[in-house]
Amino acid sequence: MKSKNLLGVSLFLVGAASIQGQQPGQMSPEDQAVALVQMKIQARESQVFIEQASEEIIHVDAEIERRVESVLDMVTSVTDSTESGRKIANQKEEIMTGLANSLQKYKQERAKLNADFRENYRRMSPDQVQEDLATMDGKIEKRIEQILKVSASLGQHDNFKKYDNYSRGHRYSGYYGVGRRQSDDYSHSKRIGSKTANANETIVEGLAGNAKELQDQNRRLQERLSKTTDESQRSAIQEKIDENNALISKRTDQQQQVISESGSTPTREVGSREATSLDKMIGDMVEEIRADVARVESLQRQLDVERKRYASLVSRIRYMEQ
Repeated sequence: MKSKNLLGVSLFLVGAASIQGQQPGQMSPEDQAVALVQMKIQARESQVFIEQASEEIIHVDAEIERRVESVLDMVTSVTDSTESGRKIANQKEEIMTGLANSLQKYKQERAKLNADFRENYRRMSPDQVQEDLATMDGKIEKRIEQILKVSASLGQHDNFKKYDNYSRGHRYSGYYGVGRRQSDDYSHSKRIGSKTANANETIVEGLAGNAKELQDQNRRLQERLSKTTDESQRSAIQEKIDENNALISKRTDQQQQVISESGSTPTREVGSREATSLDKMIGDMVEEIRADVARVESLQRQLDVERKRYASLVSRIRYMEQ
């Protein structure tokens, strides 16, 4: 990939650098022509960087999603046995926490993009901003669905026999009888069921919180709508309100889904050794995902800067060509 540091370093551009900071009215026609060519070359190189960075982000992001789905397929197909204890349940809890953190980061990036656009709307493409927002919205919905997928595979408190009978006695007293103790299956199932109940409660609270955020956003949008007279703006605001209402309804359905579908996915019990091996495998994949996420975030920061730079160059070129 061409580095941003290589943009505009040709000898021609270095020779023209002394006139770049001048206003068009302060330049001779010859200087204006040189500056215009210089900016067009910079704009073209900026555009190439934007295209290449965008393609790499798409490629790396697709690899991230492939790995995430692989992790989910592995962990949602198994459940704990009395031998593995809560190793699988702990893995699922960690994965859902990771998905929730990813979801929260997308929400923060979305808010930042909206704020940047309000402050720098002259240097940002509205169409590109809307495309990026739609991409983030899609990722938020995908993370929610993935959390629900894990929830559907969580272990349940099954109806095992609570007590096992065992022989007891004392060889000196000559007394022998039958005692009762809580069965291993029942104790294990109770611990897993308690962990699942806590996880589902957290998921439901998160969905309810998101629904409230959307409701609050709609109240603000309704206030804007009441003060707006431009029909095109009113239409855009109303469209956003309708989208939020659909999401609020969806979040309500998803809360019910957590309760009704938890534990509905068929799973296979694993022993301690297999659970440990699976934990190692998933841990390695998570590290690869984190590395890819860091790469995407770095590229996205460079891309955001370059897009603003490109928009500024295009604006100056248009001004000078008038």
